[in-house]
Amino acid sequence: MLKVKLISIIDGDTIKVLIDGIPTNIRFRLVDTPETQKHQTSENPIILNQWLWGKKAKEYIQSRLPSDLYIFIYETDIYGRTIGDIYTQPFANTVSNIQYKLALAGLCTLSLSLEMRKMNNRELALYSEIPKAIASAYRQKRGFWKDFEKGLFIDPYTFKKQYPF
Repeated sequence: MLKVKLISIIDGDTIKVLIDGIPTNIRFRLVDTPETQKHQTSENPIILNQWLWGKKAKEYIQSRLPSDLYIFIYETDIYGRTIGDIYTQPFANTVSNIQYKLALAGLCTLSLSLEMRKMNNRELALYSEIPKAIASAYRQKRGFWKDFEKGLFIDPYTFKKQYPF
């Protein structure tokens, strides 16, 4: 577990931190939050709602991340981001894990990993808790799940396929 300094929040599942004095983009492992509006415009209510929930996911982590964070680093993705598990305290549990908190709040979906076979017990424990938190948020209509039921929101993975910007 590495202690890092938060520099900025890029979106609901990506942050910039200082690792050994080097600014590094960290993409949250195991989860996918709604897309945020970049430079695009639209009048499509599905797109507007995706951007709204993307903004809410970003605001959610802005309000919960301290300047000192603790991370486990994995690989680098195709966009050059480092993939990691993010904790607000130096304890690797769901109470301090930001991905788990996003799932409970109804602000992310599960991002399936084909690398599950390589996970250690801590990683498997986190991986098994996130779907439970997502299911709980769905049942209780927290976050974007209340709009999902009304057909006003589609999951981030489907959104990226249907609306490639």
